[in-house]
Amino acid sequence: LFGSRKDDGALSVRKWCWKGAMPRKRRTKSRSSKLSMLKAQARTAACLLPCVKDGLPEAKAVLAQSYHKGKGLRKNIKAAIKLYEEAALHPTRPSIPAMYNLGTLFRDKGDEKLAVHWFSRAADFKASEMQIKDSENRSAIINSSFVMGTYFQGLDAKLRLSKAGLDDVLAKKYYSKAASLGHAKSQFNLATLLIGSKNEKVKDPKSAVQWYEKAAKQDIGGAYYMLAQIYSQNKIMKVDLKKAEYYAAKAHEKGISEAKELHKQISNEAKRKIRYIEEKLRELRAWEAAEQEKKEGEELHMYKISPYFRFRLRSEPTMDRNKTTGKILEPGTIFRVRTVTQRKEENGLSQTYLQLFDGSGWAFVEHPSSKDKRQLVLKVHITNEILVEISRMVSTTE
Repeated sequence: LFGSRKDDGALSVRKWCWKGAMPRKRRTKSRSSKLSMLKAQARTAACLLPCVKDGLPEAKAVLAQSYHKGKGLRKNIKAAIKLYEEAALHPTRPSIPAMYNLGTLFRDKGDEKLAVHWFSRAADFKASEMQIKDSENRSAIINSSFVMGTYFQGLDAKLRLSKAGLDDVLAKKYYSKAASLGHAKSQFNLATLLIGSKNEKVKDPKSAVQWYEKAAKQDIGGAYYMLAQIYSQNKIMKVDLKKAEYYAAKAHEKGISEAKELHKQISNEAKRKIRYIEEKLRELRAWEAAEQEKKEGEELHMYKISPYFRFRLRSEPTMDRNKTTGKILEPGTIFRVRTVTQRKEENGLSQTYLQLFDGSGWAFVEHPSSKDKRQLVLKVHITNEILVEISRMVSTTE
């Protein structure tokens, strides 16, 4: 240890600082150099010795950490294990951080059995509300639960579990504990487990969305990406392109390369739906206007020019290009029809002729070439089902 017992002036003072600080009388000046930091750590370790002799588990856990990490004391894993175990097995106030640190220590040593034993003890510890409020206890419980969740999913790099030992039920249990305490990675892993698990007792896609949203609030890129997919696919949740586009953009900001293409697809789909809605609303307005003009007993026939063609009206029901009226209907033009006539042409094509209601000429439905199956004119028909569809699509894109 640096300095003498007399110089430290701490062993006679019973006001100990548990988080690695110096005794309060000596807390100050020099932390600028590495040497002064080492001196401070050494003084802290010296201050803890009387409390360790008194059997205080908190002091044993902190001193064990000094031996474990080599902070203020020469690194001594054997001494660290002994003190950690004494703190973790204290009959009235067992130290949760000591349990977690033991798990970490044994995992680093490659002792899977003991590592899992101590991680599970920390994760399963029934802590009181007061204990959970303590940041070190909370951190130990969260980290131990997360490690156990990854262990039972086979995701831990150091604790390898055979395929036969993988258990989604236990993974869900441990992830849930850490996720409920606000651990973002556990929230994401839990959501992914609830969607992808083959165990029907574990699978719960609706709950997964809630956990993804909680993880997204903590800026987890993977959660953004998964939510973008969920809200664009109409499988787990109803399609919501506004949300999907937002989450895809956030995922791209977080550096997920696939999110750029997903955002582009969602954006294009949103634009396509907007165009479709606008076209249907235009048809609806034309239909309603025609409904008001039609007389009682008249049938209402509405058509529109295909968006891919311009149409030259004919003076009579024929496909002959020499018999046009000179009037051209632009793509998308909606018009009312007075007469509908069907006739089989010489080339074998069954053609439908439409006389415009205002008497300005004739149009026909099928393409003049029998090899081209596209229609030049499309029928407009407004039903309750179409109105419901328009309403639904408006709600998912606005």
